[in-house]
Amino acid sequence: MLLRFVGASALLSCFALTGSGAAVGALDTCPKDILSCTRDDVDGCCSPKNGLVVLTQQWDTRVGPSDQFTMHGLWPDRCDGTYNGNRGCDPSRSYSNIADIIRGLDSQLYADMKTYWPSSKGDDNWFWEHEWTKHGTCVTTLNPSCYAEGTYTKHKEVIDYFRKALELRSQYDIYTALEKHGIVPTLNKTYDIKHFKDAIKAEYGAEATLSCRGSQLQEVQIVFRVRGKATYVPTDALRKDTCRKVRFAPKPVQR
Repeated sequence: MLLRFVGASALLSCFALTGSGAAVGALDTCPKDILSCTRDDVDGCCSPKNGLVVLTQQWDTRVGPSDQFTMHGLWPDRCDGTYNGNRGCDPSRSYSNIADIIRGLDSQLYADMKTYWPSSKGDDNWFWEHEWTKHGTCVTTLNPSCYAEGTYTKHKEVIDYFRKALELRSQYDIYTALEKHGIVPTLNKTYDIKHFKDAIKAEYGAEATLSCRGSQLQEVQIVFRVRGKATYVPTDALRKDTCRKVRFAPKPVQR
């Protein structure tokens, strides 16, 4: 089970979308301190070409633990905030058996994904395959050619992508951040959106984006740039909020 991180964090030091013990740039001359989206002349193995990375967590009362947001996705967007289209960036790695790949290579990751990345429609494999094809294949630092010689095995980039996504979800724990500031699920109160945004910024150092259906909270997005290949730097989101007042309905308590 993934550990939850409580407290402020302006920087997250970790392998940039590569997972533990993973990829290094194909070149030995990667600049160590380059911040994604600041230069166009850096090799895609050294710094993500799609350098605004959007961590999207969802509040769906039908799925997941009652005290946790679940994952929608980890989206490497272009530097202007647009994305690369529904077909992703590499059709040759558009795998249709993502659930089997993960279960076969990392059973603990598979169990964590069943808990923290479930599909509300009941088809986890379709959901994960969609996220991998549309977004995972656009992480340039996870191209198989970017791995150090002798470290790449088939489908390793899939494991590294989903593992990193869940690590970020755990590190940037929206539920705990809100709870620390007195925001908890309830049927008896509507929150001002500023209360939500201020709480998240106080904990994680950047403006988040909230999406709602009507006033019911659906998603929270935190955006990162990547310094070198190893440090995630929260940055203010580009997308606009879709609500002003927020209803934060409780989930049924799982037994």
